[in-house]
Amino acid sequence: MDDNIQTLPISAYERQKLNDFLIGEFGNIKGSFLVKNGEWWRRGDWESPSLLDTDLDRIIGYTHCIPVTVLINQEPIETVWWGDVYVNTNYRGKRLQSRMNEFVKQRGLVLGFPNDVGAKVYAREGWGVIRGI
Repeated sequence: MDDNIQTLPISAYERQKLNDFLIGEFGNIKGSFLVKNGEWWRRGDWESPSLLDTDLDRIIGYTHCIPVTVLINQEPIETVWWGDVYVNTNYRGKRLQSRMNEFVKQRGLVLGFPNDVGAKVYAREGWGVIRGI
């Protein structure tokens, strides 16, 4: 099962390697936004997972996690808001996103607004997906 693929926090990379990936995969506009604002947006890099093809020393997957506090029944709950879940097109269909999902689920409650494809993946993995909000 793709033993050459590792799940790592994005803090494991030199900044330029991450920046090159973001611009290369997300394009100049969004990639440049993530390069310029990503660490601030994520409130640091320690929590956001990525996928690395160790044979090629190439980042092939990414998501950002934003630490947040939500109130549930007036009780503050520490959680993460995540988005931009991405796996390079050459690696899709191998359930690699599941590795990033597991990395993030260790935080407990996870919030986000997935697109239709993402919602199907999360539902398949047993996540609670609420539609029509």
